[in-house]
Amino acid sequence: MSRITPASWISILRIALAPVFFGLAWEFGKELSHGNQVELIRFLALTVFAVASLSDALDGFVARRWNQVSRLGTALDPVGDKLLHLAAMIVFVVHPWSYEIHFAYALLTVLRDVLIIVGFLILLKVGRVSHLKPSVWSKVTTILQIVLLVWVLLTPPGSRPFAVAFEVYLYMTALATLVSSLVYARVLVRALR
Repeated sequence: MSRITPASWISILRIALAPVFFGLAWEFGKELSHGNQVELIRFLALTVFAVASLSDALDGFVARRWNQVSRLGTALDPVGDKLLHLAAMIVFVVHPWSYEIHFAYALLTVLRDVLIIVGFLILLKVGRVSHLKPSVWSKVTTILQIVLLVWVLLTPPGSRPFAVAFEVYLYMTALATLVSSLVYARVLVRALR
């Protein structure tokens, strides 16, 4: 059995931080829905999200820089990303902080993430994971989704500046998510042939 590399430990940290972020963000949203704005909880949730997000760049850098790319790390990295994203989607649909994330958008995003994770695991199992390369649409969608979450996280609760711009951005991100899902599904089908 091979040892777990430092890059993989960073991915494991991100996976562990996802439920911590979820708990803090959920508690803040719940308190906010009762009229209580507990800034310490919001600050802690933002800090955990920031650390987890930065760990995503760090694990990839460490893996490439010190030649620690491993099968385990390749599997853990997207799981950590998707768990953090899923945690944010659930919280912002059930307990909105500032802008409302529509249920349909959250569902589309979650279905895309499930498609990516399940597809990746299938390709990993059949030994064809090398056939899976992130498309331009996938990268653009990920950036759009991260910006959307950061926008919600950094907007003070009860405030909705740029509400129209946010709605346009949300629909633009939803469209990119849909296109990315279709592109990914096509790539997955081709890789399994």
